[in-house]
Amino acid sequence: MLQDYTGPARVNDDPFLKGADIVKHQMARGYMNGVKDASEGTQWCNNGRVSHEVNEDIATELRKLTPAQRKGPAAPLVIQALQKRFPCTSVRSSK
Repeated sequence: MLQDYTGPARVNDDPFLKGADIVKHQMARGYMNGVKDASEGTQWCNNGRVSHEVNEDIATELRKLTPAQRKGPAAPLVIQALQKRFPCTSVRSSK
């Protein structure tokens, strides 16, 4: 998911996504948005601190992980990144 969000390595003079990379980026962005929506208030909390660049915050946290740590389902990693950046002072039940 991180590779889809950030796109392939590009030369420094062309930082923009192109073609299919744009679609992959949007799909990864939508995935992160779905995980954020499903877990907000129960596993991480906005508390008015979340900026419109929260997906970049998530990507920054995921980049810190080793390739081995990024293996497997992406949702738990996205939630971990959100919990690290935006912890809840008390966790509400989703019921």
